[in-house]
Amino acid sequence: MDNLYKYTTKEILNKSFRDEDGGSIGVNARTANELFSAVFDETNGRLNFQLEDIEDLAISGDLTVGGDVEVNVNTTIIGALDVAGALDVAGTVEADGFTVNGVAVGTSSDSYWSTATGGIDYSSGNVGIGTNAPNGQLHASSATVAADSAGTLEMFRLSRPINTNEAFPQAFAIGVGTFKDADTDWGPDTRVDFKLKSGASDNTATDVTIMSLLDNGNVGIGTTSPTTQLQVTSTSSASPRGIIIGQDSNGAEAGLLTFIKNSESPADNDLLGYLRFQFYNDAGTPELITGADIGTQIKDVSDGTEDVDIYFNQIVAGTDTRVITLNGGNVGIGTTSPATSAKLDIDATDGALLVSRMTTAQRDALTAVNGMIIYNSTTNQFNFYENGAWVVK
Repeated sequence: MDNLYKYTTKEILNKSFRDEDGGSIGVNARTANELFSAVFDETNGRLNFQLEDIEDLAISGDLTVGGDVEVNVNTTIIGALDVAGALDVAGTVEADGFTVNGVAVGTSSDSYWSTATGGIDYSSGNVGIGTNAPNGQLHASSATVAADSAGTLEMFRLSRPINTNEAFPQAFAIGVGTFKDADTDWGPDTRVDFKLKSGASDNTATDVTIMSLLDNGNVGIGTTSPTTQLQVTSTSSASPRGIIIGQDSNGAEAGLLTFIKNSESPADNDLLGYLRFQFYNDAGTPELITGADIGTQIKDVSDGTEDVDIYFNQIVAGTDTRVITLNGGNVGIGTTSPATSAKLDIDATDGALLVSRMTTAQRDALTAVNGMIIYNSTTNQFNFYENGAWVVK
């Protein structure tokens, strides 16, 4: 049975339909050419009413529906809309209030969700999750936490299953929280963690924090408490960890690491940049020790005569010691200022220069040039190459 009734508007104005309990279903059509249909849906066991050729629908009182509602036109309700089932609207709906399954869904056209903190709120073009006062287009807020609590709370998450019905989905999350700075001050220090779900973890395991950003400008990779602008840390001993700078091209260029002294007021002896190698010793409370430095220092900033030293420092018997200095093409060992006329300047009171030692046969196999010095272990003598021949003095 498809259509129980089908009348023109003029006929409907003088009729009413009665249900099994004797109640009436009133119909108020607007124009004479509108057509009203009552259609019985045998599949769902319900009676559907349809007003055809209508662009807008206006209801002057409250509308309460015990089942689903499907509306394909713009609808204005001067009262309350209470729907116990599903509400499917192709156009726009304006009402003094919406109630779906007994839950209020906003009180005006400017608030489409809950206005209470902890729900989802819309205000002046901004959407708030957990806040009814969003100050951005999308603002998510959690419950308050203790001021001295470290760690982050997940605020954003993307995930997808690896396979159908896969129990361990791939996931990316962003957490927001606090960190404890060097002054043991907890707030208002902000930390943001970027997290990934480990492929070996189960669905309930804690995500792996890949990178952390602190509000002091520090970035940590592998650590949530970086102490400098970029700190890369690994706890894995499976293979060497670090930074690789590569050049994926066939040209002459290569990977580049640059240290720049961003100052418009440079001065002689300013440090330009250095690489530092550190470790912890075995003291009762382990101490962080600088084992070696490779550094650069500006010796002269004058235009046209710029000069830079490269130095190598290492800790020797617990003391930081300058071992090599490169200056103006000269090399100093044990001195920070090699003599300008010496390509190699060795300054030491506890060691000497040890030249190459070899046999006469090994000496004669060299492509010798004037000025060479060796110690001949066959004759136990110093040999000098001068004027095209080896001589002994």
